[in-house]
Amino acid sequence: MKNYNRSCNSPSKIWLLLICLLITFSINGCRGLLKASPASNAGFIPNPELLEKDPKNLPFHGVWLGDSYKMRKTLMTHTKIIIDPINIEYIEKKINSKNIPPKFKKERIEEAKEVAAYMRQKFIDEINAKANGVLEIVETPEASAVRLQIAIVELTPTNAVTNLLGTTASFFLPGIGILKRAAKGSVAFEALIKDAETNEIMAAFKDRVTDKLSPISVKDFSQYAHTREAIDEWAEAFAKLLTAPLDTQIDTASLITLLPF
Repeated sequence: MKNYNRSCNSPSKIWLLLICLLITFSINGCRGLLKASPASNAGFIPNPELLEKDPKNLPFHGVWLGDSYKMRKTLMTHTKIIIDPINIEYIEKKINSKNIPPKFKKERIEEAKEVAAYMRQKFIDEINAKANGVLEIVETPEASAVRLQIAIVELTPTNAVTNLLGTTASFFLPGIGILKRAAKGSVAFEALIKDAETNEIMAAFKDRVTDKLSPISVKDFSQYAHTREAIDEWAEAFAKLLTAPLDTQIDTASLITLLPF
């Protein structure tokens, strides 16, 4: 028993625990400093200057809700939603403009298509899970339907090789974290909610995220693991937005993770 207590309460373990807690609370207390910078306006949203920056109750960089009374009434009376295929035209243009071999351009575009397909399915799954029968996903415009259109406007995969080198080197060289920061991926979207029958824009959104901070994460060694995590959180936020009262507080995702997977 004596040895056990000495092991559990050793100064090194206590200091390690305190440091981890301090880092966690410090990072969560400085969200504004750690949140990724907004993406440049890609043009998918008309009049992006009307977007409210960093709204308090929604976890996005920019939001425009138009006539909030009309929006509320529409969401109450429109019981169906169309989720269009995710637009990747902006990503394709960026990839094709790069000075890289055609083979790599084709691979990157195929990867973007896979990310887009994952994103659409995730939004469908989350809305179905939270709709409770009050919002039905349909494929064609109807009088009681709204339409969700999303464009991925930035997609930078995590540099798995550089992260591996950075993680390995960090055990031997202090300050090597800068190498891992250079390997960070990012993803950004712009989105519109429209009346499916009249095509009137009722709301607009934009957001951008980068790979979460973590002491060590398996996601750092996969190109799009962090991207999928960001999409999962966006899908959950949109599902809550579409199925809850407009003034509902939608939680902002944590900017850090202590989970390795």
